[in-house]
Amino acid sequence: SALAVPPLPTPLTSRARWQTARRARTLSMKGRWSAALMAVLSAGLIQAAPIGVAKQALTDETQLRVVAFTPSTDTAHVLPQHDGPHDGVVVHPVVHIDGKQALTVTFSHAIIALGEDFGAGALPESLNPFMMSPAVAGTVRWVTTSIARFDPLDEWPPELTVSVAIKPSLRAYGSERTLGEGPSGSPTYMLATRELSMSVSEVISEQAMALTNGSWDAAVEPLVRGAYEVPPDGKVVLRFSYKVEHDLLRTSLSLRRMQKADGPSGGGDGDAHTSSSGGRGSIGGGLHSSSSMPRGDGSVLDMQYTPSGAALPFSLSACRVPSARCVVLTPTTPLQTDAVYELLLPADSRFHRDGGATKQPIRL
Repeated sequence: SALAVPPLPTPLTSRARWQTARRARTLSMKGRWSAALMAVLSAGLIQAAPIGVAKQALTDETQLRVVAFTPSTDTAHVLPQHDGPHDGVVVHPVVHIDGKQALTVTFSHAIIALGEDFGAGALPESLNPFMMSPAVAGTVRWVTTSIARFDPLDEWPPELTVSVAIKPSLRAYGSERTLGEGPSGSPTYMLATRELSMSVSEVISEQAMALTNGSWDAAVEPLVRGAYEVPPDGKVVLRFSYKVEHDLLRTSLSLRRMQKADGPSGGGDGDAHTSSSGGRGSIGGGLHSSSSMPRGDGSVLDMQYTPSGAALPFSLSACRVPSARCVVLTPTTPLQTDAVYELLLPADSRFHRDGGATKQPIRL
């Protein structure tokens, strides 16, 4: 059978078709670029007004403010304290702080330029957002351009109530309006550090150890339950929860003989206890120190003890292993036998230049 074979295209026909296709592709690309350009221009025109509105809102409505402060009432123990404005300044509830806990403040906008706080030495005071009273030694650094952090050099000193205000003169980076000019103002935060504690670590007596072949223990069968036996050559080793200075401690501590009352007090059971006002061997609280006297029949009679006579002299010295938290107290004259003594650190006593004054008496 016969086959029909189409004629081959001539060179002129092929070139014409190629030019037609190229012209169509060129027109198509031009159309796409034009459409894209128009979309960009349209978007710019549409967004021009919102950008101006946003800048106005940043100035008038989104003022610089403190977004967060830690430790906060949500993350720390809160001490009883009313909250509210004081002379136009918002004072937050008192928060307990301890150890080497850091303070952080977070702002709604950047305060410094990136890298502005870099450099050797301490941070310039102009970049420090904290105002602390009383002052506590520490370092300030910017974690980010809007978050600042304060770290104490040592543990927070005991017996302090610290007011931390955020500087009202702070400005957001690139802005002229200050934190104090904002509707929220410059907040103040109240922090309370822990109370000082004092306890008997041990009683040293070479005579008692020699007479008992090294088996004597000051805490075994004392005259008063929870107290410590102090032989005539005894030295009392005291431990504190913070550093103490001998000169300040010597003027505050007092050692007195306690006089037994005439009748039962109906007080506690006299067991040793540990609290913020003392360690093992504490003898109650209040105006009188209550404890328990053992009776010959093995039962316990609760008695009241009150200070009797003048304070007794003593000396203070460093411990065998030197520590700013350890003191050896040695009575200048031997203590009387079958007698109860009280070591008292009264309220409002100073113990270290960095710490506050004791809020409660500490008795041993």
